[in-house]
Amino acid sequence: MKKLTSTLFLATLVLLVTHCNTTELKPSRSRELNYVEPEKPLSTIAIPITVNAADLNTALNQQLGVELYNDVSFEDNNMDNLKARVTRRGNLQVSVVGEAIQIIAPLKLDATYKVQRTVLGKTIQKEQPISLNITATIQSIPTVGTDWRFTTKSTARIVWDDLPVIQVAGFKLDLPQIFASAIQNQTNQLAAMADAEIPKNVQLREQILKLYPQLTTPILIDATTNSWFITRPKAFYVTPFKQTANTISFTVGIGAIMEIAFGFKPEAEKTPVFFLPPMRQVSTLTPKLELMLNPEVPFSFIEQQFQELRKDPKFSRFASDDYQFDILDAIIFPVENGISIGVKIDGWAKYGKKVKKIKGLVYVEGRPNYNEETQKLTITNIDYSVKTKDVLVKSASWLLKVTALRSRMEEALQFSIAKELAVAQKEANKAINRKLGNNITLMGSVTRIVPQPAVTTLSSLRMPVYVEGSISVAVNPLAKP
Repeated sequence: MKKLTSTLFLATLVLLVTHCNTTELKPSRSRELNYVEPEKPLSTIAIPITVNAADLNTALNQQLGVELYNDVSFEDNNMDNLKARVTRRGNLQVSVVGEAIQIIAPLKLDATYKVQRTVLGKTIQKEQPISLNITATIQSIPTVGTDWRFTTKSTARIVWDDLPVIQVAGFKLDLPQIFASAIQNQTNQLAAMADAEIPKNVQLREQILKLYPQLTTPILIDATTNSWFITRPKAFYVTPFKQTANTISFTVGIGAIMEIAFGFKPEAEKTPVFFLPPMRQVSTLTPKLELMLNPEVPFSFIEQQFQELRKDPKFSRFASDDYQFDILDAIIFPVENGISIGVKIDGWAKYGKKVKKIKGLVYVEGRPNYNEETQKLTITNIDYSVKTKDVLVKSASWLLKVTALRSRMEEALQFSIAKELAVAQKEANKAINRKLGNNITLMGSVTRIVPQPAVTTLSSLRMPVYVEGSISVAVNPLAKP
């Protein structure tokens, strides 16, 4: 038998009875349990997302050509008598203002306006060249929807940088009125371009799906114990936006079950093909670690530990002036939320002035209990099973008064797991401070290990252990897919 590792916290829980082949001892109850898997806590991993104004500036300027609009006919656009060419006279300037991404677009309008006027019965027609500087300001309000889409809703306004006074045949041309439709159309198209291009730089769904296999692939922690770390995403969150002069930042949170599996390699979570769970809006997001360890101790292994106990008379023979009996054999089996020990005894007891030989089976039951302060795991509330009590009342009631049997069991069934918990903490720290694939690095620390009440399966005791602490994640880079 290999030396106990942290995978078997409870391996030396039971220190009383020995195991040998017997056909007489058998479980006193049906081996049917209403076993419920303990609830697994969610850790929260926070992935910071930053929309950099400089990056947007580069992307938008590369997307936008120099010429935005060119109308070469007087007759189109409902005979507007206007030829117009709108060009960009400089780079777009992208910044963050308040809750919006602001885009400043310096534009130039070179136009020819065909003026037709009738004065005193005489028609005057003239083609008037006009050159104007215009600045379009686009405000883009970002949002993230439950469908994971990062979107912007943009509006545009224009400022006439210079408005020369132009008169034709005594009439002053109303330049804003003449060019309003053409210029507004172009600025609206700029706003539409912003709404199309900005989200391309923050494709959340595609980015998370790209990182998903790295996040969810099992990672070997320790080859000796065959322990593996696995992350299983279950929920996703997004926080409100925060603004600086050059960035808009927010946080995508992943609520995930994080586990350490012992003795086997768990299956990786499958990457969603068509959809991810809805993105939930939250006001704040605090990264936290609630890792679950689930060590399992087979009853067969526990029974092997009883073999050593037979060497100690203190736990194999019980004697007083009125009785003496030895424990010849024992088995362990599950009961709801605890364990039962079937004990085969052989000895004698006084009945008045007579001494009678005793030989039979008794069953005791107890519940696992952990004391966080002492870091000891014990089996407490040990008592005879209901069936055993009924038998003893009828045939050997004196044994009910033998408190030594139960008290020695409780004395024996104590085990300090401080060392094992320290090892578990070390392994947990190893699990949460590592690279996952090429892009994700986990960084965290364990602040507390909290064993939960042990649960009983048909073949073993399991003791869920919750690991509490802090965790952060670095994604380098959160690249476009």
